[in-house]
Amino acid sequence: MDIVNELKQEQKIYVFPINWPVVVWFNEVCDLMRYRASDGACLGLDLVQVKAESKMGHREYSNSDFSGLRIMSKVVAQTINEIS
Repeated sequence: MDIVNELKQEQKIYVFPINWPVVVWFNEVCDLMRYRASDGACLGLDLVQVKAESKMGHREYSNSDFSGLRIMSKVVAQTINEIS
């Protein structure tokens, strides 16, 4: 099965309640990913833009939430780069 068909299939993920705010936050800022111009590699979230968005949106977050967002960003970037 190719990757496109695999991605079209419904997939279930399970999230611990403590991690839910990070999942929601990532979903809201996932359009702020950075890509390297020379080869298109995904570099993860633009954390300066995430911080600006958070300030303008009056988002309150803990250090733990921010760390979780960074980890999620790295994992997503690695996954994008593996399938590209």
